[in-house]
Amino acid sequence: MRKSKTTFSDLICSECGSVMTISRKICHQREYLHIKDLYCICCDKITKHYEVHDITLLKKKFEFQDNLNEKEETIKKLLLKKEK
Repeated sequence: MRKSKTTFSDLICSECGSVMTISRKICHQREYLHIKDLYCICCDKITKHYEVHDITLLKKKFEFQDNLNEKEETIKKLLLKKEK
């Protein structure tokens, strides 16, 4: 039996901005900014999470790019709130 290759995706909570990482098979990867309902440890309830493939690349995009879509603006605000 062949082992499937996996990759990691970061999930950002839409309420508190906490980041958690999950492992996915490459063939089952979701699109950029896919919304998933998961239990958030920090909020202690089920919330919507935005799925990004690499949080560090997303943060660099926020630094150098001005034209962000609505979901990216929301995530930027969440991450800035979390850092404070």
